[in-house]
Amino acid sequence: MKNITLASRDSLLALAQTIEAALRLEAAGLTPVIASLKTAGDIKLDAPLYDVAAKLPEKEGRAFFTRELDEALLSQKAHAAVHSFKDLPTEPVPGLAEPVFFSEDDGADILLLADAVSFSETGENLIIGTSSLRRIHQIHHVFHEAQTLTLRGNIVTRLMKLCAGDRGINAIIIAAAGLNRLRRFADLPTATYGHLIIPETLEKIKVEIRRFREFMDANISFHKLPQENFPTAPGQGVLAFQLADSRRSSLENIAMSAFPEHKSIEKRVSVERRVMAALGVGCHAPLGVSALPTARSGIFSVNVCYSRESSLNPVVFQNPVFMERITDGDITRIALESDHSFKTAFWWGGGIKKLPAAENMKIIAIDAIKQTLFNHAAASAPASAFTAVFVSSPAVFFWLKKHPEFAALRLWSAGRETELELRAAFPDANCAVNCGERGFSPVLRRMRAEKNTKILWLGSASGEARARKTAAGDHSVDFVSAYDNAPLATSDIIKLYPEIIDAGLFSAAIHLLTSKAAAQTFFNVMRERRMDWPATSCFGESAAEFIFEEGFTPHHISRAETFSEYLTELRGDIRLMNKKRDQ
Repeated sequence: MKNITLASRDSLLALAQTIEAALRLEAAGLTPVIASLKTAGDIKLDAPLYDVAAKLPEKEGRAFFTRELDEALLSQKAHAAVHSFKDLPTEPVPGLAEPVFFSEDDGADILLLADAVSFSETGENLIIGTSSLRRIHQIHHVFHEAQTLTLRGNIVTRLMKLCAGDRGINAIIIAAAGLNRLRRFADLPTATYGHLIIPETLEKIKVEIRRFREFMDANISFHKLPQENFPTAPGQGVLAFQLADSRRSSLENIAMSAFPEHKSIEKRVSVERRVMAALGVGCHAPLGVSALPTARSGIFSVNVCYSRESSLNPVVFQNPVFMERITDGDITRIALESDHSFKTAFWWGGGIKKLPAAENMKIIAIDAIKQTLFNHAAASAPASAFTAVFVSSPAVFFWLKKHPEFAALRLWSAGRETELELRAAFPDANCAVNCGERGFSPVLRRMRAEKNTKILWLGSASGEARARKTAAGDHSVDFVSAYDNAPLATSDIIKLYPEIIDAGLFSAAIHLLTSKAAAQTFFNVMRERRMDWPATSCFGESAAEFIFEEGFTPHHISRAETFSEYLTELRGDIRLMNKKRDQ
């Protein structure tokens, strides 16, 4: 067997993580030994983490918890080191290999409350201990009534101070992954790993585990903070195994076999880290980035919370942004938009109406579709056979006016804007209140909950197939295609809207696609003009499905209830953090 020395920080969590790696390397045929040491981040506990890091030389400040481990590898005092990936600097360290990722765990943060402290969605009466600029910034927006106090130390130390009510602190925020790992490690028999460490370190571990269990039994309550509205440090929840370049030839193949999950983790965490690197900030910045897998393979929903301008002493956050964007791995537009919002948007729609003003954004409206009304469309049964009608868009109002007996039934709408227009067009109608649902699927669930026994769906011919799929063969739903949308000819668009001939303006703008037909018009123009694919935002699923089918990835997919709310998403309004929490 080959001997391998692993360098580790000396906190309980760091040792638990290194022991996890050591046991897997041992199973792969190596003989591991763990050498623990303290880093600057473990020693300098008398000031906020961001303040201490800021006073160090730039690269040392970004490697606050790793520099001493790096030196152990470069001096050949250790063969490898185990890190929480979020602590690694974005800049590569000369002489060190790229890390191997393993042990992916829950990436979210958890809010821990002391005994008898009640959770409040506004943070009322909470005094939260943390020294993370990122968490302080996000607490300010999500728990705006909470106070924050500087709190340093490892997890066990922070739990101790929480239980003791240090300086009035009654809440702390820690990474769920760290807490999960300590819980699992505390249940692991010491005989499993005692041979990997020196006796003094083993005794320290036993003491720390006893303290950890004591605090876990102290009636602490736990509240997970979903990454969808509380994005975390890039790479949070993932461990990194790192070798010196001089050891790669002899140990890298064994490491890759011991940590086979590396490739499945790499794409996601690299998205998060490359956003941070592109913004030119380190792990102490007020930046949260969480790349979350979607139903589409290789496609991530990236949630970003960033204070574009911030300062220390005193801590001041300005120009904050919160965004949810889509990527297949390319972070260029996400990073650019995190730093500066789009200045121009092309709105590709139909039936141009007055659009809401967009703050700091010029909107160029393009009437991109040709609409055809089907005057002879008819239901399969008389109105008396139905109990409710689903109205997919204002385009079907003509059909309801032509068949007033159906307008007298219970009317359900796809989206709040359609509901408002429906009430204006049919003031005496029995309209169901839209609760923010857009599309047929969520509204159908509500209609069924109200015991509607026979439902008429009114919509477009192109949308009928998707609606039938949603109904999944339910014979209580009948379908009438009252109209259809078709893409407008490219030559007509170019003639009517000379702005799109300006390739610079076209490529720098974000393009708002409001339907499948609008997306088709946009795609045809782009292909005809031979332009590079620009940023696209889909106001609805049909446009997004078309873009994916053509082999491209939308930059943004909105499920906003109104066009005004859609614009707040495009601006990256920080208030969306609370809106997502309430959904």
